[in-house]
Amino acid sequence: MGAQLDAPICAVDGMLSLDLRLVLLTLLVLLLASCQAGGEVPAPQLGPTEVAPLPVVPQPTEPEAAALALEPAPALRDAAPEVHRIQTRVVGGAGEFYDPVTGETFVARGANYLDVREVVPGELWEDYIFGADTFRPDLVREVFHHLAEQGYNTVRLHLDLCAHGPSCIGRPVGTGLNPEFLDHMVVVMRIAAAEGLHLIMAASRVPEDGLYWERFAVHHSFQEGLESLGSLDENGYYLHPAGVAMQVQYWSDLMSDLALREAPFEVVLGWELQSEFALEGHKPPLSLDAGSVSLPGGATYNLADAAQKRQLVADATLAWMEALVAAIHEVDPEALVGAGFAPSALRAPETRAARYADVEPLLETAPLDFVDLILPRRGWDLSPYRATLSSSPWQARPAIVGEIAALRSELPSLDVAARRLQQWIAGSCLY
Repeated sequence: MGAQLDAPICAVDGMLSLDLRLVLLTLLVLLLASCQAGGEVPAPQLGPTEVAPLPVVPQPTEPEAAALALEPAPALRDAAPEVHRIQTRVVGGAGEFYDPVTGETFVARGANYLDVREVVPGELWEDYIFGADTFRPDLVREVFHHLAEQGYNTVRLHLDLCAHGPSCIGRPVGTGLNPEFLDHMVVVMRIAAAEGLHLIMAASRVPEDGLYWERFAVHHSFQEGLESLGSLDENGYYLHPAGVAMQVQYWSDLMSDLALREAPFEVVLGWELQSEFALEGHKPPLSLDAGSVSLPGGATYNLADAAQKRQLVADATLAWMEALVAAIHEVDPEALVGAGFAPSALRAPETRAARYADVEPLLETAPLDFVDLILPRRGWDLSPYRATLSSSPWQARPAIVGEIAALRSELPSLDVAARRLQQWIAGSCLY
């Protein structure tokens, strides 16, 4: 993760995807990287097959452990969350994070933290950080402590990379969210608070469990005249009212259930509505060149007109953002909210692009406090996107580089991958 572009601040972290079972190792090797004067990178003193040993971290005393333990709350707390320590402002036309107590600019520097298991060999991996039967708080505490010791201040976590099963966020039986998963989220938040770290919580997709899809698919089937917006598991997830309503319910459940547990919302730097937003150009409505569609309470769009189709996407995406942000702010009015975008999708030349996320028409009014740039698995060059990212709509918000990744098929070892990513991190200082 990094800070705003076009400023003398560096992007400083990424996410490796070489051997996902060595998640802790990938985190540690990335800790060796930082932006320094002149863009130099400290080279890890490791041989081709060596890895950095884990530091020995003292275990918490009983009083410390008790302070981190979860204490269930019978009802929503009466008091509002404590003042969020990090907020946003615009300085010289450019957005930035800052600490309202000290008045100093805040530069988000840190790592993605994953605890990934290979469910289907070579095909499916799931993240079990908060899992009901996979939660390892001592390991989380050890990693967070090491991050803080190295001077990092932010950790990015994914909420729902586990879609189905007892270790996932959805309730295995019945509606809503998994109580044990939520309990573990609160414990992690308290561990972060104890280490002085801020968290970015990123959503990927409404879970299969909890009956969210079943409940809202019923509404989808009765939305006559909106078939061209696509099915709920495709573009309709963002564009169809039923898809939006499903996500609103999910976020409402998440925030209210965390509040019931007296979650320390003040440690959350920001919530990401989507870890990587993009539409599918080969699916309706982007694939259609005839007909029209009318959004509820809105305008009618001619799908044969490329400009109107682009405006349809902008208007529907804005409605999606506004609805989800409102659900978050209903529980935590001071929360910062962002979304992740792949720069390549932002520059898609037309709506038929495989991944389309042209949101520039709505950036002036989008209720986002920050944006997250998700770098592609190859072609890490930022220069083609510089004009887009330095335009005035983008400059008004701080940006982070939330993910960079290395394909294990293209690199011989974890050590080589770490060095390559460090080189990219240093090069990003130019931006």
